[in-house]
Amino acid sequence: MVALDRGATLLGLAPGESVADARARVPELHVAASDSAGDGRALEALADWAQRYAPVVALDRQSATVAGGIGGDAGLWLDATGCAHLFGGEEAMGLDLRHRIERLGFAARVAVAATPASSWALARYADAAEGVTVAEPEAEREMIAGLAVAALRLPAVVTSALMRLGLKRIGDLAAAPRAPLVARFGEVLVRRLDQVFGLVEEPLAPVRPPPSFRARLVFPDGIGNPDDLALAARRLCERLSGQLDRAQQGVRRIELAAYRLDGEVGRLTIGFARPVWDPERMFRLIRDRIGQIDPGPGVEVAILSTLAAEPLIATQMPLIADAREAGDDVAGLVDRLAGRFGETDVHGLAPLDSHLPERAPRRRAPLKGARKDVWQTRRRRPQRLLDQPEPVEALALLPDHPPARFRWRGRSHRVVRADPAERIADEWWREQAPTRDYFRVEDEDGRRFWLRRDGLSEKGETPAWSLHGLFA
Repeated sequence: MVALDRGATLLGLAPGESVADARARVPELHVAASDSAGDGRALEALADWAQRYAPVVALDRQSATVAGGIGGDAGLWLDATGCAHLFGGEEAMGLDLRHRIERLGFAARVAVAATPASSWALARYADAAEGVTVAEPEAEREMIAGLAVAALRLPAVVTSALMRLGLKRIGDLAAAPRAPLVARFGEVLVRRLDQVFGLVEEPLAPVRPPPSFRARLVFPDGIGNPDDLALAARRLCERLSGQLDRAQQGVRRIELAAYRLDGEVGRLTIGFARPVWDPERMFRLIRDRIGQIDPGPGVEVAILSTLAAEPLIATQMPLIADAREAGDDVAGLVDRLAGRFGETDVHGLAPLDSHLPERAPRRRAPLKGARKDVWQTRRRRPQRLLDQPEPVEALALLPDHPPARFRWRGRSHRVVRADPAERIADEWWREQAPTRDYFRVEDEDGRRFWLRRDGLSEKGETPAWSLHGLFA
């Protein structure tokens, strides 16, 4: 058996016991197959839910394995620094956390202490009438010293050896000379000892990067009406904007998280083309997509966080109001298009140092400025370039002349105007291809095309014609 609930433990059963022996003692024992992958997914979902209490939540998957290979003892670390006052204090926060986790169907013990190691130890080995232990700073060392050495997250063989030596409590171990301990058990023992007393830093690996700015709203009875959600989003935008204004920061990405009464979490991510602190700009994009959040039985907590923020850089404002408003309108348009079609589908173009048309432009962020030292041709090129040139049948009066007539997609076009050829050779470091001649031509209906001829007749090559672009 891997894990037991409280009732099975009270009946005298223990992890590691065979199912057959356990059923011989308790015939009515209910057994379910272990699913380590499912346990991992459940722990990740619980960590996602626990961010309603603190922005930094880390998984503790391996504690049971380190302590002896028995499952059912995974946990979460929450860095609640600066968060407890939102719940009425550390003890009230711990009680609320434990009660809500139990409503989700899990058994839980909670400890609040100064370090990750001490909170781990107290949660599992301290006596807590209500399953919540709060270690006051002046009493924490004494509480830790009275715990069993198993609370140090040591391998089972090390714990057993310490017990045989009579070092049953952490206080006994702390008073013993270190040199013999290191020689016999290695560095891991003293490192765990220093971590539990806060002498060595133990960094946490949060499941999500902690946001720089965060605004939170609580709804005791839960809300589900879209209008109520929109109103909550507006208030969150105003609160977040105040934080950004004081820090002179702007957001490039924000996330609205809706924590539901059933433990599910709905998330909505919004991106901006430029750093934004204006609450109206943030709210407009959230309002357009608020329907993507399913409120389920009701949302009890809503949190608006920054996923990417950067300093607001002072810029010279245009003297002409129309120019200033035009810049804002372009940024707003980009944000609305990205919200509707997706951020990866909205982009700008910037020139590259290449004279080949298909290699000259590259994608970039919509409002990012282009380099000004890039080579650019003086010849006019089409606004629309086909992904692949399409073959055409062309008739020219002389080999080097532009075509007098061509057929494209089954339709014949008679050329009435044509510009001189723009000759382009392939880049020398690439595999050599035939020299190209490009012609800007106009048919009798006023439509303009960019025709391409590959190969030179004077070199004995057979020219091949294609259509590479269209002019507006």
